[in-house]
Amino acid sequence: MTPANLRGPARAMEMGVIFSRAGHGSGFSTTDELRSNPAPLPGMRGLVTTGTMPAPAG
Repeated sequence: MTPANLRGPARAMEMGVIFSRAGHGSGFSTTDELRSNPAPLPGMRGLVTTGTMPAPAG
């Protein structure tokens, strides 16, 4: 999956939540929780707070 496949902020938010659950198991369900709680991985923190879809941790 790449950001290019997303269609609008709603899509980005939806995919971001799904990716966060599947790829990182953070357990966050909404962007509000993502913003209010620090990301489990230091490298993810900056990406999560922007409200955009996090990039693969590779």
